[in-house]
Amino acid sequence: MDTIKLSRALDQIGGDFLCNVLSLFKLIKQRKEEQINGAQSTAIQKIIKNSQKILVINLWGLGDAVLTLPLIEEINHRFPKAQVDVLATKRVEKIYCDQKNIDDVLLLENKKNIFKFNHYDLVFDTEHYLNTSALAAFYLGKKTIGYDHGQRAKLYNYPVDYNDKQHIVHTYLDLLRKLFPKINNPKELVKLSYCKEDQEEVIELLRTNNIGEKDFVVGICVSSAESAHSRMWAKERFAKLADSLIEKHKAKIIFVSGPNEFETNESVKRLMKNPSLNAAKFMNVKRTIAIIDRCRLFISNDTGPMHVAAAQGVPTIGLFCPNTPIRYAPYGSKNISIYKPVLPKPCINVHKGTIPDCSNHNHMANIQVEDVLDAAERIINNL
Repeated sequence: MDTIKLSRALDQIGGDFLCNVLSLFKLIKQRKEEQINGAQSTAIQKIIKNSQKILVINLWGLGDAVLTLPLIEEINHRFPKAQVDVLATKRVEKIYCDQKNIDDVLLLENKKNIFKFNHYDLVFDTEHYLNTSALAAFYLGKKTIGYDHGQRAKLYNYPVDYNDKQHIVHTYLDLLRKLFPKINNPKELVKLSYCKEDQEEVIELLRTNNIGEKDFVVGICVSSAESAHSRMWAKERFAKLADSLIEKHKAKIIFVSGPNEFETNESVKRLMKNPSLNAAKFMNVKRTIAIIDRCRLFISNDTGPMHVAAAQGVPTIGLFCPNTPIRYAPYGSKNISIYKPVLPKPCINVHKGTIPDCSNHNHMANIQVEDVLDAAERIINNL
């Protein structure tokens, strides 16, 4: 069992019990406050007025971290004088570091956070399912907002309906709409930052591989999150797609992924007729952002780098199934999702804790190379 699956299993074994026990204390405290403050609308106005320290919780997914940034930007707009921090894990920390709307990033792994009981006036828990995040919100915050399904919902002062019929960016903003109902959805994602050193290292990597500023650079992510290999399109089709883009548009292909996906990229390269760059061993989170920033087109399975590309304003093609682009499409008007499901409903429902290993369904089989090439042509014609 991998780390994420183990964490989720432990979360459910003890989490439901703790949520139920602690909810009794929350209920007693809330009733006392209602006697003092009166109506809920009055209490909400008091929260808005008194929130000087705000925490946003997002623990695991790199892509999810990218997609929470519009919420964090809007929190800053609504609470311009407040300190806004994020609680995350080491695997997504770098997405939040150096972002202009974030004052500090707390790590779940840091034991010093045990001393921050009720440290925050207001906590937004963006996690969809984990009890761990609800318990952290309860401990760290005086007032908490999170989604209204599962035993974890009992710990929130203000539970919010999880709408799985809209994009997750909008669902995250629904948390803030509990306080400010008239918030509009953004047109684009928030651009991710990286330092000059990362930029220079990417420029040097490209230069040594004969990729210049005027080249038509296409980034491709053939991998997926370790918990969802059923999202991966066939390697043979990625190879044929890459060769077609090279032969028709003189594209320079860069395979983008984490270092542990080097061999996956190599297996696609071996199926190609033309040369390409496997950048996996060079990658960390910030370099991934910097190298994607140099792309003029990005093509990806439904995984974190796809959302990074969308955030950087790179025209992005996302390949979907078993998840649905209704919730997780590459966000923005320049992007295209290709979704040809083999089943009537998506197998992945993160908010229900349903992330099955359903590779036997062959979810991605219906997407043909021609489907992706057609989408690429539509984007290229508008560049």
